[in-house]
Amino acid sequence: MAYTPEIGRRFWFEFDNATQGDPEFGGLIDRARGFDVQFDYEDTRGAGTYPATFRDLFRPMRDDWIEIAKLQTDMIGDLLGNDFADIQAAFEDFGQGTLFDAQRPPGNRIHMMDGQTGTQMIGYHRWHASIRVVQLLAIGDNTWWENLNRTLGLAWAIQSFAKPRQLNMANPPLAAGDLQDLRTAWLPLAPERRDRQYDLTEGSVGFHPSPKQPPA
Repeated sequence: MAYTPEIGRRFWFEFDNATQGDPEFGGLIDRARGFDVQFDYEDTRGAGTYPATFRDLFRPMRDDWIEIAKLQTDMIGDLLGNDFADIQAAFEDFGQGTLFDAQRPPGNRIHMMDGQTGTQMIGYHRWHASIRVVQLLAIGDNTWWENLNRTLGLAWAIQSFAKPRQLNMANPPLAAGDLQDLRTAWLPLAPERRDRQYDLTEGSVGFHPSPKQPPA
């Protein structure tokens, strides 16, 4: 399917309902230590014991992580397809805050990551760490998950640069040159270098400090 913003709105609406809006899924995340995964990621990296200690923390919950992974692969496949150009487009719109959705309540009508300041936005760190759990536990197709992680990192960079707000209309899209600069900076990053970007923030939260220039 060719991506359109309407497809993006539908995906993020249904994805939110299936994750944040589902108490059963919330219970699954809690049982799997998913709400704290970003802190475990930060702690083990700070201690120099990543990835082995990080992986071992989650090994006992592997069956739960299989379910968490399946929901993501199924929903992305069903609603966005398997072409990562389309998946990337949905994540780029998400990072820019251009997907206004009248189905959502006032004050929350823009599909974008949680938080609007550098001290609030925890979702990118949590999702990145969750993807690393899935990969380290050898769940599913590692290449697919690495592509998703690459796309997620780009969305984080875009939102860090654009800093969209929850408005009563869509945020303006980035200039084409800025968006291409961010793609050029982030899409080629090796996994280890992408991991290091999440070490740069103060705690497991916030905007990337220099989205157009991710350090080596």
